[in-house]
Amino acid sequence: MNLFNQHTIKNLIHKDGMVNYYPNMLTHDEASRYFDLLLQKIVWENDEINIFGKHIVTKRKVAWYGDSN
Repeated sequence: MNLFNQHTIKNLIHKDGMVNYYPNMLTHDEASRYFDLLLQKIVWENDEINIFGKHIVTKRKVAWYGDSN
């Protein structure tokens, strides 16, 4: 099975990086299972910002798993 040569790979952004789209890499059921697992197991929090001294909690959920600090 060759996952990455099945279709033409499409770069979704053309500035400051690269995001490649690989269609049909997972079935719908597999993708749904991974989505549910990540939604349940990762600690998601609302993003918080300060604009002109005002603290704002956004509706956007984020999770950080970069470094240990």
